[in-house]
Amino acid sequence: MKNLVLFFSIAVIALLLISCEAEDRGYLPSYSGSGGELIVVCSNPLWNGPFGDSIQAVFRTPVYGLPQDEPQFDLVHTTAPDFKRIFKTFRNVIYVDLDSTRMTKPEAQMKRNVWAQQQLVFFLKASESKELFKIISEEGYKMSEAFNTMELNRLYARNKRMGEKKIGKKIKENLGYEIITQQDAFLVNDTSSSIWLRIEREKPKGGFQHQISQGILLNVLPYVDRSQFLDSNILVLRDSLMKANLPGPSEGSYITTEYKYIPPKIEEINFNGHYGVEIRNLWRMENNFMGGPMISYFILDEERDNIIALTGYVYCPQFDKREFLREVQAIMRSVVIPEPA
Repeated sequence: MKNLVLFFSIAVIALLLISCEAEDRGYLPSYSGSGGELIVVCSNPLWNGPFGDSIQAVFRTPVYGLPQDEPQFDLVHTTAPDFKRIFKTFRNVIYVDLDSTRMTKPEAQMKRNVWAQQQLVFFLKASESKELFKIISEEGYKMSEAFNTMELNRLYARNKRMGEKKIGKKIKENLGYEIITQQDAFLVNDTSSSIWLRIEREKPKGGFQHQISQGILLNVLPYVDRSQFLDSNILVLRDSLMKANLPGPSEGSYITTEYKYIPPKIEEINFNGHYGVEIRNLWRMENNFMGGPMISYFILDEERDNIIALTGYVYCPQFDKREFLREVQAIMRSVVIPEPA
């Protein structure tokens, strides 16, 4: 089989927030589709065969740490003749070109802003269906990371344009770190070492309005040594921070880690050039009946001997959680650690 040629940068799939605004082409329309939607353009035989199965296996992998299974992406399939008008402006696109007369190596080429602003498109080109299957088998998860990162980029760009700038300024004054917040966010507590940021709204469903609560706890702690980043130590530390700073609606209630159903998933990450860990799992309300998904980042600022601890949670029992958790994640991923003086 011909060797695979990849034309997308590994840097793009790193978990870095890169503003899309600099690459926007003003004459293009805005992207369409809801958060997490991905359209796959290929023939019906391809979609109904092993290639389509491989797409489903990669891009519909459940998001870890949600109370009910939700896929990484909501997939939409169409064929090339039907790929026009609103489909062309879809936010995330995989466009498949299978040409049996093709003599060159199979390609996976990534492009931004092809038919719409802030759009991400992967062009897959091959002469045989088995080559397309190989592309997805070997590179599909990197493509998934790229699409997920682009979703965060869009939220970051939106928050930078429409977010609560006064809150970001207040956080920088108190803690020394810049963060881009979402519209309608408000501060509950703010001190020189801790910030509790919340977003409260309602959304209709079944003829009734239902609560959607999102929150972020930001703490700055002294760094002593790497043992603080051991799995057991960091979970104990996070639980103590939540108990002290995230009280619930009734007396004696507070947010804590739910260990019973989904074990915390802890991974080391590169957070914009700084060592960190990401934690995904569920939370529950001690002495109350509430719970939902949670994501945390613990980041090492070696220059200032600080640990930046971020924990974001979502409470929306009537709705899917994936996109609400992504909104929280985009705010946390926007934290900027100042360069050394």
